[in-house]
Amino acid sequence: MYMAMFTAAIRLRYKRPQMPRPFRIPWGNTGMWAVAGLGILGALACIAIGFFPPTQLASEGIRPHVFVSFLIGGILTVTAMPYGIQRLFRYKKITNTIVIF
Repeated sequence: MYMAMFTAAIRLRYKRPQMPRPFRIPWGNTGMWAVAGLGILGALACIAIGFFPPTQLASEGIRPHVFVSFLIGGILTVTAMPYGIQRLFRYKKITNTIVIF
């Protein structure tokens, strides 16, 4: 979600540049890319660190590949959920109603 938030911040900076904002990031678009880029790198680092299994797993009898498989499955599930919700509820612009398929 953090990576999506930082990506959306960059995208909105270009799509709606004149929109009033409650805060300012110095140096314009370069500053936005720097701040959002560091945020994305930090989120990626947290994901990467999460793939190193803790040492306590061996004492619990859990194999490291099971741990990594569980992490990958969780990331894929959580990432796919918004797309599933978007496909389930489609907004019709003509009638301004939500249609459930």
